[in-house]
Amino acid sequence: MEQPVKHGQSLLDQVDSFTDVFDTQLGLLADLRDLYCDRAALEREYAIKLELLARKVTEKRLKAAAPLVVGNSPRKSDTIKQNTLDHAFVQITSTLSNTAQDHVALANKLATEIVKPLGALGCRGEDHKKKQTQFYQKLLSERDHYYQDCVAKKRKYYDDCAKVETCQKKDRSSDSAVREYEQKRSDMLASKNMYLVAIAVANSVKGKFYKEDIPNFENVGIPPLSIVRKDTFTVQFQIYKDLQTCLVEDCVTILKQAQVAQTMYHDVSKDHLALISMALNNVPPVKDQSLFTDFSDKPFSVSDDFSFEGYAALCDADEMSLEHTPKVCMQNMLFQSRAKLRKAETDLCAKRIEVERCVELVSARSTGTTLGSFDDSINYYLDAKKQETLVTTSMLAFQSEIDVIIAAIGDDEGGSTPHTFKSSSFPVAISCSYCGYSIWGLRKLGKTCKACGLSVHAQCELKLPAECTGSPGDYKAAGMESPALTPSQVTQPCVDGIIEASARENETLVKEPLCSAVVIYDFFATSSFGLNISEGTTVHVLEEDDGSGWVKVADNHGGKGFVPASYLAISKAGSSDLSEMKGVEQGSATSNIVVGLSLARVLYDYQAQGPHELTIVEGEVLELSSGPCGGQNYSEAWWEGEANRRTILAIKARCTESDQGCLVSKTHWSIGCARPTQRLLCIVDADPRIEYCPRTLILVGQVSGSTLAMDDCDVDPLELADVRPEIPASFPGSPRSNVSR
Repeated sequence: MEQPVKHGQSLLDQVDSFTDVFDTQLGLLADLRDLYCDRAALEREYAIKLELLARKVTEKRLKAAAPLVVGNSPRKSDTIKQNTLDHAFVQITSTLSNTAQDHVALANKLATEIVKPLGALGCRGEDHKKKQTQFYQKLLSERDHYYQDCVAKKRKYYDDCAKVETCQKKDRSSDSAVREYEQKRSDMLASKNMYLVAIAVANSVKGKFYKEDIPNFENVGIPPLSIVRKDTFTVQFQIYKDLQTCLVEDCVTILKQAQVAQTMYHDVSKDHLALISMALNNVPPVKDQSLFTDFSDKPFSVSDDFSFEGYAALCDADEMSLEHTPKVCMQNMLFQSRAKLRKAETDLCAKRIEVERCVELVSARSTGTTLGSFDDSINYYLDAKKQETLVTTSMLAFQSEIDVIIAAIGDDEGGSTPHTFKSSSFPVAISCSYCGYSIWGLRKLGKTCKACGLSVHAQCELKLPAECTGSPGDYKAAGMESPALTPSQVTQPCVDGIIEASARENETLVKEPLCSAVVIYDFFATSSFGLNISEGTTVHVLEEDDGSGWVKVADNHGGKGFVPASYLAISKAGSSDLSEMKGVEQGSATSNIVVGLSLARVLYDYQAQGPHELTIVEGEVLELSSGPCGGQNYSEAWWEGEANRRTILAIKARCTESDQGCLVSKTHWSIGCARPTQRLLCIVDADPRIEYCPRTLILVGQVSGSTLAMDDCDVDPLELADVRPEIPASFPGSPRSNVSR
């Protein structure tokens, strides 16, 4: 048996011609359907009308003969008579005149067994053509997408080069001008690398498009089928049918059925029908397709590969830049491309399995061993094959990116913990963690890392090194940091300022009927509308939860902001608390601050292991020694202090600063001391300051002369892990939408 013609190898990039001949075949099917439909009607009107119909069909055949046989623009002539299908069509039309009077009784049968199947076959052919055309347009759009991406990268590179050129012409005597030039140059080099990568991808996609996609598209068909020929013995062989072959063979099959029906009912027309059957039996689609290929061949050559076109003013070369910012961009692109390639490989395996299953289904339904529509199984197979083709194109693009980048950077692939950014909208402006400029807008102009909470511009995503910590608390929000005090600032008198500021805070608190709350989990804000809070501290609620899951609070240091409501244990402040605070304030209005001592409260029991150690009991207050080598400065794991005037060593992890804050003369201080799970009120003159001392924190507080200084807190190594509630989702239009954990 003759092998089918491979249009993809014979007619390279002749999709339009391939589509035209398929349209002509579909037109032929429509003409044949009209033929038998009209014939069914005309057979009732006997020979005259049938003769007129034969003349009409002959005219149509003459019009469609050339496009059907050799295409719309053949390179040779006098080949129409060589087409076997056209010859069979001629035989049919010539027989109509001779058999018109013999087919009156067949009118109804022709309408039901010939006209309808031809219409269904034409619809199926139109459906196949529509799907193939859509797929071809999809292939073109995919190829053009990468072409356009290459052009866009080129345009972006030229724009950045123009900016560098402009900066070169400017005076770079100032530091800002130098930084601007370096930034523009880094952006230009990054754009150049992106341009080179886009060129490599476009060339790879172009090669696949002309060497694989187009030939496969022109050769598209149904999978190999197992055909059983019932003769003296059974012979199994494989054939591969393309869509055109199936269309022609189905058409011939219907016409054969029409002739068989006519033979049964019209012995008189048997001789004429035998001629038609003989002509139809001599219609090999492969021979007609070879004829079409011979007379429609056109010269074609694939266009040249894309090449780097450097910016003329900069005299740039086609080499990857390995400076820091462009290199980081390539490293991030490498990680993203590898992740996409792994996903594409998984998808490709799934698609190939699906294709194999569709092949088995088509083979089973072709032999009748499985129930179901054979045409549906063909559609399943073609859809799976198309998806597989698209996935392979994506994989080729990803692999091209990886190869180009690795060839440039070698083994220096950057950090191993890249950020996992997601698109975000920013109703309130925040600072970009990379460039420092503001991010603001509801059109998702920026991105936020899911793991660590960093927010950057969309164009800054690839410039950020792959060093994600995975913890939201490791990064402070812009606008939330305050400069640390220098030693000279710590030793200067500041009590008057503290008292004055605290008096203003108290005035505000007295005016507002607020409730207090205890923080049960640490929270780190990532915008200026949030507030950093620590577990165990006491805050004042300024705005209650309105259903969004956020509350506005104020701490005891003047800070205000939004925190998750689930992170607080809120308790309403009674009148007795306010009166107690007011009474304490009045009783200490004339007090003076004197030099105090540094204390530590024992958190856990400890049995002495040597003569220089001391057995301590939970809750006992120790007096820490002073000096550069005493107290907390003794060592990293041990403190030095006194208990009942005995110098001792105590384990640091088992002691914490006394929750009394700073020890002063009892005659001048009014101290409110409670368990670590309760709040502590410490009055300095008329300044009520609320401090909270959780067990797991080590607080350092000193009173020296008239100076009060509180250092930062260090988390104790024995702190237990907690299960924190989820941060509430943000809602549009509120400043809280940018407050995250």
